[in-house]
Amino acid sequence: ACGRKEEPGYTQSGFIMNVPAQVKVYGASEAEGKPVADAVLGEWKRISDEFSFSEPYSQTSLVNKRAYTDWVKVEPEMFYLLQLSLDYYRLTGGAFDVTFAPLWPIWKEAASSRKMPAKEEIARALSTMGSGHIQLDQARRAVRFTKPVQINMGGIMRAYCFVRAARLLKRTAPAWPVELR
Repeated sequence: ACGRKEEPGYTQSGFIMNVPAQVKVYGASEAEGKPVADAVLGEWKRISDEFSFSEPYSQTSLVNKRAYTDWVKVEPEMFYLLQLSLDYYRLTGGAFDVTFAPLWPIWKEAASSRKMPAKEEIARALSTMGSGHIQLDQARRAVRFTKPVQINMGGIMRAYCFVRAARLLKRTAPAWPVELR
């Protein structure tokens, strides 16, 4: 009587962007909930694949390979995410920075070894960062770097996944209450 009563529904889990993801469609049978969960998890996978730092054929990888030497024309969605990232960079006084890629392996190693990285190592990584080195050309929908930085969209992709899921659910499943994790 005091325990939490679980509402009936369809739940589907996956692993996206290196984290567990789950969609629960309340009050739905498997036949009703599975298409909804498949659509949401499919959209999250698409976003993960298209904007992944480590996927060699992603838009992020293409920009990282070419944007220091050339203007790189990008898809509208990538351009939007870059604009949004630069807005957050400005709004946070540089605290949100999609060019954090050089810090990623340092902190990953620190987490696995349970040792803080050396200050010099952090300083070296920080010297190769700065979203201020990203230029966007709205008319050409293109991006260029003024310094050899690398972008990693991971800091914005997870939130973007929820925005895309909400839009998708409004169009395809307005009758079902859905929980996204």
